[in-house]
Amino acid sequence: MSVISTTVSLYRVLLMTAMILLAVLLYNNLVLYRRKLSDRLSLMLLSAVVMCAFELLWNCCGGHPNLRLLSYIGSCGYAIAFLLFGATFNWFFLEQFDLAPRKKWLRALFYEIPVLAFIMLCVMTPWTRLVFWVDRDGAVQEMVLFRALF
Repeated sequence: MSVISTTVSLYRVLLMTAMILLAVLLYNNLVLYRRKLSDRLSLMLLSAVVMCAFELLWNCCGGHPNLRLLSYIGSCGYAIAFLLFGATFNWFFLEQFDLAPRKKWLRALFYEIPVLAFIMLCVMTPWTRLVFWVDRDGAVQEMVLFRALF
């Protein structure tokens, strides 16, 4: 077994472990602490679990020409979950220090509109190739807006 394949296997095991631990934290938050799923911490944990799941799918399917669709779904889901995690983390942090914007138009301007625009960019990327692209070999290629958006 080569060093690269050992590293990839270890990365997948760590990613699966992180996903399981985050799912346990989400369960504890919902059941033991009786928080709602719409709570910022619950949404942050949920988006982190989804992000790990899509990254695992992306990592396992990437580089296989027959699994191009799954590579696209994994990378698109990861990108959207990553953005949602960042937005909910930011919102949670601002709420903890009572700095969150109270006006609806400010929330829409800083959170809702950018998130919806990014989701639309990710969903339309097979046609526009602006964020990422899955080539014929099944590998995900970063495109023009990938670094700028992340």
